[in-house]
Amino acid sequence: MQHLEDTVDNQGFKGLVKNLRRAATNISLKKAFEELIGNKENFHDRRKEETERLISKKIGTAQFFLSVFPLITMVVFYMIIPILYIAIGSLENLQIDKLMS
Repeated sequence: MQHLEDTVDNQGFKGLVKNLRRAATNISLKKAFEELIGNKENFHDRRKEETERLISKKIGTAQFFLSVFPLITMVVFYMIIPILYIAIGSLENLQIDKLMS
């Protein structure tokens, strides 16, 4: 068991081997794995907090996009579309002038 604990790099697995060694020395199984149960609860708590942070980050990104969207729409409809309309009209006039000459 000691050799197994020394050769493995995974901390979770090392804790499991350590708990098994305790169990092998006639300690009750419940006492040997109390730490494992606590680690599992901590893992769930950390994962829940991580998920909440991720959700709040995505909400912030969505709120930013929704706040900028009207500005982008206004710029497109009031500036870019008229400029494209004028440019296309100028190209048509230029092509007609070339055809006539």
